[in-house]
Amino acid sequence: MATFWKNASQEPKRAYRWFIGFETLGSLTEGSGLQYACKRVDRPSLSVSETEHTYINHKFYYPGRVEWNEISVSFVDVVGADGAGDVFLKMLVDAGYNIPASDDGDKTQMHTLGKESLHKQLGDVYIYMVNANGDVHEQWTLKNAFFKSVRLSGLDYGSDEMLTVDTSIRYDWAEYQRGGSAGTTGGGHAGDDLSELAGQTLFAPGTSDPAADDGNQ
Repeated sequence: MATFWKNASQEPKRAYRWFIGFETLGSLTEGSGLQYACKRVDRPSLSVSETEHTYINHKFYYPGRVEWNEISVSFVDVVGADGAGDVFLKMLVDAGYNIPASDDGDKTQMHTLGKESLHKQLGDVYIYMVNANGDVHEQWTLKNAFFKSVRLSGLDYGSDEMLTVDTSIRYDWAEYQRGGSAGTTGGGHAGDDLSELAGQTLFAPGTSDPAADDGNQ
């Protein structure tokens, strides 16, 4: 471990070297510039449920289901079509949300939000981490993502900070991809990943089994 501090090619991951991307994010005219207004994002996290078994004076635990936890994303709100508040509120309407405004039984009043309609507003969400050379060394892809909550920051005469729009995004699972190539320098830059996961994708269809390539399934 002490060699880490002596090796200039070892680079820690930095919290500010990242950017976010969206497959859709509303219409092209509305959300095209919103990714540049993103100021903060969580990386995906997961939890494993447990089942408890009690025997006399002992307790034993068994792993259960894997759940991917929702993430929070914060945008700076701006005036105009690219404002995060405008974009997310319009996406809610486009997904099928209507207020009751006509007689009962009107078909337009029967519309409700569906997973497909809400997912189409965001598409898959991509979180990229880069190194000092701008090369992507970590990529997350949030599958079947949709926004779960939208919070517009409050107003305050005593503050001159920029207003934000904070949203929670739910997804079914996240694909994880490492940059570089296993056994190579991954481009020859300092700090490149040389581990066996370099250049591989986890949690994607056909890639979750580490023994899939050697026939030991």
